[in-house]
Amino acid sequence: VDLRNSFEYRTGHLDDAVNIPFKEILDHDYQAVLTGEGITKLFYAGSEQRAVEACYLLKQMGYKNIKAVYANYDYFIRYVFAGTKPARPVYPDDLATFDLED
Repeated sequence: VDLRNSFEYRTGHLDDAVNIPFKEILDHDYQAVLTGEGITKLFYAGSEQRAVEACYLLKQMGYKNIKAVYANYDYFIRYVFAGTKPARPVYPDDLATFDLED
């Protein structure tokens, strides 16, 4: 699930990603995507924080099979798909304090 706005999504997104802009995550229109049984939904955005916030909120509301990807879209393009290594570790000093696992 790509949480970026629709313009950002149209300029490029991961294969098979569904666009649900962060500001619209609670809209009824997206419930079918969010409640799909047996499918793990991976959230990514322009910032890792947005993915974590959306995941945490939806978990609190009882949604299942939801995970936050701790890498933004630009990271995927720059390092994962290009096959290059970052010049320095990209891990934050402080990790999320919430266990977002099911």
